[in-house]
Amino acid sequence: HGGSFYLGRNLDYVRKLWSEIAANTGILSNEVNPNLWHDTMWEYLSFIDPQKAIELYNSNPKRNLKFGISQAQTYHWLHAMNVLGQYDSSVTADYPVAMAFRKGEKVTHVAYNYGSTPRTVTFSDGATLVVEARAMGIDGGVVVPPVPSEPTTPVVSVTSPAAGSTVKVGEAVTLQASATVEGSTITAVDFLVDGTLVGTATAAPYAVQWTPTKEGVRVITARATAANGKQTVSASVDVNAKASSTGGGDESECSVTSDELTEGSGMTYSLKFESAANGDVTVTAESLTDVIGLVAFVRDLTNGFTEMQMQEAGDKKFTYTLTGHSVGEAIKVACKFAWAGGGIGVTAPFTYVVGDNCNSSMVEREFADSDVRVYPVPASDCLHIDIAGIDHNHIYIWSADGSLMLDSQVGASTTVNVSHWHPGVYFLRVERGNAVRVERFVKR
Repeated sequence: HGGSFYLGRNLDYVRKLWSEIAANTGILSNEVNPNLWHDTMWEYLSFIDPQKAIELYNSNPKRNLKFGISQAQTYHWLHAMNVLGQYDSSVTADYPVAMAFRKGEKVTHVAYNYGSTPRTVTFSDGATLVVEARAMGIDGGVVVPPVPSEPTTPVVSVTSPAAGSTVKVGEAVTLQASATVEGSTITAVDFLVDGTLVGTATAAPYAVQWTPTKEGVRVITARATAANGKQTVSASVDVNAKASSTGGGDESECSVTSDELTEGSGMTYSLKFESAANGDVTVTAESLTDVIGLVAFVRDLTNGFTEMQMQEAGDKKFTYTLTGHSVGEAIKVACKFAWAGGGIGVTAPFTYVVGDNCNSSMVEREFADSDVRVYPVPASDCLHIDIAGIDHNHIYIWSADGSLMLDSQVGASTTVNVSHWHPGVYFLRVERGNAVRVERFVKR
């Protein structure tokens, strides 16, 4: 409704936030997701690109409408924004329920009169609008030269590969991005992996080739430069780089032994993941600690939280087959053990790529959100990094332009002097064994 227009006061921020929405949700692919409010996202997009919002609306007519949403309301909002143009917050009025919209050099003034007598509303650009009692008033649009403004920043997002997908070490991967800028042109799109520049595209479609040289979670970003001198770094996209499979047949397996728990203590366990050709994954969990009355559950954390009881497959060994996944998909799994006397042990969450035989004994996983703490953000003089667990950790920090600022072995807590670094966005990568965590922070 009209009270939502405060969200469109800062159009540069709208562009930045939409870039992150496009990169981190399925809004552009019409993903069926109960937590994705398509209509609300389209209406937000209409602040900067109503035509694109209408195209998305037309492409998804059979979506499930969320509570309070109607086809008519969304249609009216998007097409009204397409006709009126962008909300111009620089134009104010002497009445609170009044706004101005700009489309090119044409400014349209709108006001609603809640009073019982006609009212003349005066706008700061000199326009006046007579509004009848309890009615909406709108003029036919007045040609007003645009007010000089700061150059707009580009909108950029990584479009390929998809977040969470798997790439093979030694095999070329196409990195693609979309980039636009209002009132200017894109002159270059740089592609960075783990903060290091790997290629630059100077014309659409913006794409470069990159060949992974090592395994692990790789962080991809795109940096767009406009002719007006403005730059924007996209939201990051994480992919899993794996060694090419050397095994034969239709099945692949991978295993890990660990004592890391997110709940409970004093348990060592092993997990094994086996993929069938159709994408089904059989998880085998075994307690290597001697306990009585043991039962086990598997938790599929890939798209939310689902817990299923596992079937006994031997002494302290249990198995369960996860269905509904596909080869190449990265799934996140944990197991819970419970035993007599109220004992419990929940394993660390592990990421496994369906169909991958790992070529090693470890399954790569992410640190839990609570395991790595970075503060203050934004940082001015010092950046503090706290890492839960043991002291043997490795950290890397890159600037947005790909410069490696720090490569260091650290303990569970460390402080980095950033006072001499230039203001901007930086990327922190924490590694310990097969566990990784990537954080983005701002230097003020």
